[in-house]
Amino acid sequence: FGTCKRSYGLSRMRWIGIAKAGLQVRLTAIANN
Repeated sequence: FGTCKRSYGLSRMRWIGIAKAGLQVRLTAIANN
């Protein structure tokens, strides 16, 4: 998760809200995988 935050801009979430932020984290993880 730390690598995603540093390298892929997840330190600032694109969407506001826990559900939408969780979706963004999952989509980024899928894309990186």
